[in-house]
Amino acid sequence: MKTRRFWRWLGRIAAELLCGPVGKLSPKSQQVLARLIAKVLWSVHRRRRALMLQLMRPALGENFSEDQLLSLRKAAYLHMGRTLVEFLRLHSLTPEDLPRLIRIEGEENLRRALDAGRGVIILTGHLGNWELLGARLAQICGPGRFHVIAQPQRDERLTRLMDSVRLSHGVNVISRGYAAREALRVLRRGEVLGLLIDVDMKERGIFVDFLGRPASTAAGPAAFALHTGAVVLPVFDFRQPDGTHLAQVLEPVELIKTGKMEEDLRENTARFSKIIEAQVRARPEQWIWLPDRWRTAPP
Repeated sequence: MKTRRFWRWLGRIAAELLCGPVGKLSPKSQQVLARLIAKVLWSVHRRRRALMLQLMRPALGENFSEDQLLSLRKAAYLHMGRTLVEFLRLHSLTPEDLPRLIRIEGEENLRRALDAGRGVIILTGHLGNWELLGARLAQICGPGRFHVIAQPQRDERLTRLMDSVRLSHGVNVISRGYAAREALRVLRRGEVLGLLIDVDMKERGIFVDFLGRPASTAAGPAAFALHTGAVVLPVFDFRQPDGTHLAQVLEPVELIKTGKMEEDLRENTARFSKIIEAQVRARPEQWIWLPDRWRTAPP
C-alpha cells in the first residue's frame, strides 16, 4: 500500500511539473517523452501487465494469437504514454491548435442534436484521447454548454489539476458523487453531457455483456435519456499514424421504449455497451485495458 501511495504521489508531482511546459517541447521530444513514460509504466506495472494479458485473452483471443496479444499489450502501453503527454500538453494549446490536432467527422450530427433542444448525451469510452476529444467538443458546443462526469482522483491536488486543464478548454466537470441531479439539469437546459461508460460500476451497475463477458455497467446514460428525451450520440476518437486525431460523431442511437423502465434500462444499456465494444474491437491498442473492466462479478 505504501508503494502505491508513493507512485501516486510521484505521478502527481510529475504532472504538476510537466503540465504546460510539455507544450514547449518539439514534436520529436514529445514522442521521446511518451516512450519514456511508457517504459516507466511497463517496468512498474509487473502485476498489471500480467492482468492485462489475462483480460485480453478472453476478450480478443479468438481473433489474435498469443504473440499478437503480447504485441498488442506493448502497443497499449505506448498509447498510454502518448495519451498522458497529450494531456499534459493540453493546457498550453490554443483554440486555433485544437482543430489542427483533432479533426471531426459527422459534426453535422452534433449540430442537429443541439438544434433539437432536448439535450445531448455524448456516449464514449476510454479510447484514443478522450480528454482531447472533450476539449474539441466543448469548442464546438460553445461556452458553458459542455459537461462531463468525472471520478475524482485519490489525490485531491491531482483532481484539481486535471479539472483546471479541462476547464481551461470549456469542459465543465461534474463530480461523480453529485452526478445524477446535475446531469438532469444540464440536459433539461438543452446542453451537452459527456459520459464514459466503459468502467466497472461495482454494485451500482447493471450487468450486460461487454467483449463476451458480463460487466457491471452504468445505467445512468439510459436513465437520463429516457427521462429527458435527450439525443444519445456515440462519439469516438482515435489517434492517427501522423500523431493527429480523428473523432467520429456517429448517428443518434434510437432508444428502446417499451414503458417497462427496468427492462428499458437494461436493453438500452446493453445496446450502448455493444457500441463501445465495436470500437474497442476495431482499435484494441487504443483502449485503456486497466483497471479491470470485469472486476465485479455478477451475483
